[in-house]
Amino acid sequence: MERGSKTQRIVHIIGQLIPGGVEMRTLELIQASDHTEFQHYIFVTSGLRGTLDEDFRQAGAVVVYCDIKTVKFTVVFFNFLRRWSIDVVHSYLMHSSGYILLIAKMAKVSKRIAHFRSDGLPTNKLSALQRTKRRGLTRLIDNAASDIVGLTPANLDTAWNTSWREDSRCRVITNGIVVADFSRTEKPEVLKADEDSIVIVHVGRGDLVTKNREKAITIIAALKKKCKSRIQLIFVGRDGRDATSAEENRVRWRELAAKYSVAENIKYMGERNDVAAFLQFSDLFLFTSTLEGLPGVVLEARASGIPIVTSDLPGVKFVAQTFSDLRMLSPQAPDEDWADAMVSALRVAPSARYEKQQEFLGSRYNFETAFEEFKILWSK
Repeated sequence: MERGSKTQRIVHIIGQLIPGGVEMRTLELIQASDHTEFQHYIFVTSGLRGTLDEDFRQAGAVVVYCDIKTVKFTVVFFNFLRRWSIDVVHSYLMHSSGYILLIAKMAKVSKRIAHFRSDGLPTNKLSALQRTKRRGLTRLIDNAASDIVGLTPANLDTAWNTSWREDSRCRVITNGIVVADFSRTEKPEVLKADEDSIVIVHVGRGDLVTKNREKAITIIAALKKKCKSRIQLIFVGRDGRDATSAEENRVRWRELAAKYSVAENIKYMGERNDVAAFLQFSDLFLFTSTLEGLPGVVLEARASGIPIVTSDLPGVKFVAQTFSDLRMLSPQAPDEDWADAMVSALRVAPSARYEKQQEFLGSRYNFETAFEEFKILWSK
């Protein structure tokens, strides 16, 4: 592995390398890096292998595994930092980053970044034990972090504190999306069978309750009553942590769909590496999440030009300051209201997609723009 004397050695702290916002955005940053300028390492704190491990290795990263819950973790991580002369520790573990950055500070790592990529639960929704744990970890971040990063101002308000603007360590760096060449994507086989249907795509890990798949199912039932055309809802994203939990989840969703008479209108695609193709060849993107930071999949959808109906989360509202065509509703809004918004969105002419793609290219969310901010963040 070639390294120059000026190469910055960066270790990214991630739970597991499976498709998700943190993982995909980090992979794209590594793929775009000049490896004589930045050498990347991934420290997987679950100790578990993931479906993206080989993608990270092919991008030039070194992947290391150690379960953060084991007693040996502190020693293993400390020795790793010293052995490889790590210059930057970039942790995405929410408040648990405090523990990571404390070890990095003891190992004399010069750049220690706590990166909040989700808003996290409000303090009033935590148990007394959880609040105590968060306070302790927050103090560790405050003591050990050289940089504190959020995806949006609201993200830092919620996950860190409302006075972050007075702290020189804090900054907002938005996600950057690689704009795919949508003209070259191939139509997924499952969509070729639905040429006469209105295809709604929902992207997100179904094993996360916050992705709110149940709401998407009941919304489709409401939409079906308003549309004469056949409706097809496509879920893209893994259905569970493993095969057993995935099947249990699918049984539960199918029972709900049968209750609302939409079982035949829903398909489960599982984990895919062709999300861009589903966005390109679907008619509408539906996003029902109840908790996010800056949802990368909403940005991916907006980059494709597809009409979007989405939860009105703080991160989505931040995106809407740039793109006013997002149709936003409360996750608690009646299904009929969501269905009405979807009917309105479906009236947008398909020819508008190209103009939307070009608008995205000129925005702050274009990957090249965001990548420059990360290069500054990682630099000495």
